[in-house]
Amino acid sequence: MARHLIAAFIIVFLSALLSSCDKAGKYQIDLNDTANFGFTKSEIVNLGRLILIDYALFEAEPRQANPSFPTASSFPREADLLKQFTPIANLQGKDKAGSQRQEFYGHIWRSNDSSSTLVISIRGTSGAQEWIDEVKFELVPFSDKATHGQVELGFKEIFSSFTLASPDSASAISLNDYLESLHDIETLIVVGHSLGSSLATLTAYSATQLMASTSVKSLTFASPLTGDSAFANAYHSNIVDGIRIVNQPDIVPRLPLPEMGYQHVWHEVEVSSLEQAETVNSVACYHSLNTYLHLLDSSVELEPSCRLGK
Repeated sequence: MARHLIAAFIIVFLSALLSSCDKAGKYQIDLNDTANFGFTKSEIVNLGRLILIDYALFEAEPRQANPSFPTASSFPREADLLKQFTPIANLQGKDKAGSQRQEFYGHIWRSNDSSSTLVISIRGTSGAQEWIDEVKFELVPFSDKATHGQVELGFKEIFSSFTLASPDSASAISLNDYLESLHDIETLIVVGHSLGSSLATLTAYSATQLMASTSVKSLTFASPLTGDSAFANAYHSNIVDGIRIVNQPDIVPRLPLPEMGYQHVWHEVEVSSLEQAETVNSVACYHSLNTYLHLLDSSVELEPSCRLGK
């Protein structure tokens, strides 16, 4: 209980501290220009919906690290989406260093329009407070190469634990080993929300080092700052098509503070739920992936607790 009270105090304090900050990062682009940076608006929404499926599977069975693949019958509202993407592996990771228990984090999907395109979708924490509770803030080297820069310790620990498995198999392979073994993939898209956004950022950058002939694209929602300026520069040198979607009142994209040595990767697209009369004004609702997607496409429903007049 005390831990959550401290986290709540931190959120309130930082909200006040950052209320005068108009932007969460650099390299802003307009929402209407996203196609010039790798993603149309409809593609952004559909890729975000893949993460909603990840969340739904995790929340249905939090202790199931290797769930059955989603199907049109198990996700009837996403039947159209599941005609576009086929899951081929479950993504697993360990929440804490030294833990023996794997958690379900998302999927690798193959595009049904192009067998040479893969998507990695990565869920985050369930809310902003959980992210505040878990973040470690300490910067550590991403690799043994100084030019790769430094990244947040907790993010690196989870990313380093990533493995892939299929529901009908007890064996697993590390994510990096899997990516390094691919030779027929022309495009890899990595998408994440919240904590999953920073994990997606690390995954995308790592993929550029392992898949030299593959075009790697990154799309994130509500991403915290992930690493230092050296990491951001290395990322920019390897990923041209990268977009971060930021809801203006969401506090998570402003943490950890730049004064602690962090710098955002590009390109930032700002939206704002403050302009939506139907959306509840709260830390959790600002951060919700449903809120982000609803701002881009009103057919994506807000979470019931975030909808006024529910």
